[in-house]
Amino acid sequence: MSLYSEWLTDMDNMNITEDKLSSIHGGQDQSTSDADYLESLMDPARKNQWKCTKMPWAGSRVSPTTTHLRQYLKTNVQYRNQDTSSDWGWGSNYIGTRECWLYLTQDYSVSVTWYTDDEGTLFLNGNQIATSASCTRKTSTLNFKKGLNHLMITFSEQSNGDGAYMTTNPFTMSYVKWGYACFKS
Repeated sequence: MSLYSEWLTDMDNMNITEDKLSSIHGGQDQSTSDADYLESLMDPARKNQWKCTKMPWAGSRVSPTTTHLRQYLKTNVQYRNQDTSSDWGWGSNYIGTRECWLYLTQDYSVSVTWYTDDEGTLFLNGNQIATSASCTRKTSTLNFKKGLNHLMITFSEQSNGDGAYMTTNPFTMSYVKWGYACFKS
C-alpha cells in the first residue's frame, strides 16, 4: 500500500470518504461544483495556511517512514502562514510535517526551493518528488494536476535548529483557486 493510500485511509477519521476524495483527485471529475464542494469540506479558519505537525521520535538519522506519517494526525499541531523561518523551536528528536491542500484550475508546473532541518522529503499527491540532506536548500519541480492537490514536506529533526519551509508561496501560485491547511474535523 502506498503512503498516499494509507494517508487517505486516515482521512476517514475526519469524515472524508476515501472513495469520494480519490475520485476527484488529480484531474478527474474537475467541474466547478467539485471545487465548491471540496472547499466546503475545508476548515475555513485554516485558509492559506500550512498544517505543521510533530511526532516525538528518538531514532537515528533516517527519512520519515510510512509508519511515522500515519501517526501524524495524533500529534502536536500548529498552523502557520507562509513563513520562511527554519527554526520552529520545537526541540529535537521528532518527525515533522508541513502540508496543505491546493485546488488548481489547470495543470501547472513550477520550480520551488524548499528547506528542511534535518533530512527531508517533498511529496506531491502522495508521490515522493525529492529528498534533501540535512539543512540544505533544494530546488525541485512540482507538476500539479488540475483539481485537488496535496503538498507535504516531511523531515526528521535530530538536534539544534528545526523546521521546514518553501520559499515559493503555494497559495499565491498561478492557477491556484484556493488552498487550506486541512479539512474540517
